[in-house]
Amino acid sequence: MPERLCLSCTEVGEAFATDPALQRIMSQHPMPGAPEGAAPCTFAARGETVEEIMEQCAKHATESHGWHSFPSGMWNELRKHVRSVSA
Repeated sequence: MPERLCLSCTEVGEAFATDPALQRIMSQHPMPGAPEGAAPCTFAARGETVEEIMEQCAKHATESHGWHSFPSGMWNELRKHVRSVSA
């Protein structure tokens, strides 16, 4: 059975808060954040390849969070946070 991979919006938020490389990237390219008091986003990208996960995350970020451009290097850093899950 192929390995399943996952990256959730919650994990992305935690990565932005704790990963120095992502913090450096994001400080140079402010992005829209969640409105004050908004419920945490429950989206999770799941797939068999990191590329599939990144595509889902980009689509979700655009459609649900209003991100229409992405800082250089952000996706490479986020790739490090994709994790294996049970199928």
